[in-house]
Amino acid sequence: MIQDSARLDEALLVFQRKLDRYQHLLELTGKKVYRSKPAEAKRLLSTLTEPLLAVMDKRLSTEISILEQILAAGEPATDPKRQLWRFLKGNSLTPCSDLFDKIDDRDLIQIFSREQLMLFSSTNIYDFVSFTLEQLFSLTWYECTVREPAIEQNLASSAVEVLSGKHKTTFCPEVPAHIVQEVNTEKCIKTNMHVKWISPIFTDGQVSAFIAILGMSFA
Repeated sequence: MIQDSARLDEALLVFQRKLDRYQHLLELTGKKVYRSKPAEAKRLLSTLTEPLLAVMDKRLSTEISILEQILAAGEPATDPKRQLWRFLKGNSLTPCSDLFDKIDDRDLIQIFSREQLMLFSSTNIYDFVSFTLEQLFSLTWYECTVREPAIEQNLASSAVEVLSGKHKTTFCPEVPAHIVQEVNTEKCIKTNMHVKWISPIFTDGQVSAFIAILGMSFA
């Protein structure tokens, strides 16, 4: 964790201001956004180590930039394909050639690092969750949701497969549709999730992250 309290407070203040900006942009596109109360927000964000805070800060800055670009260009603000395209372009990442053919306009798109940290999410995530922004930018997917243990194992195995380089193209993982239960959120929403596709992303020819294409509905 960041040990110097003054430096921590400053880093958290900057991050909170970015969260405020992100909330404003999301609400401009019609999304409902939840926020943690100040004390809980500080507690959550204070648990981040310096390296993890840097990763989350970059993710937040990137998602803000994508929304700003889309709104300035007059593009559909809720198009997951467009958001994904801007993310890949802005980070000089190479997707599989078949990726965009696999994405439906209603799909939720998420990108995970080699450490399985979320690096990007399309904004339609806010149509299906009641996580606060602070939770989404401080907790991992396995800390804030519950699924059947067999499903979690399948998800972990699929991630290992793609990150090991086993898959060079977009593939359909052996993960059945399942219920995801939120933990300690505003509404503890249950959703049906279908992991439709997983697709590797490349940097200089090596797998550096992966994309999950998800079908979502309320349980």
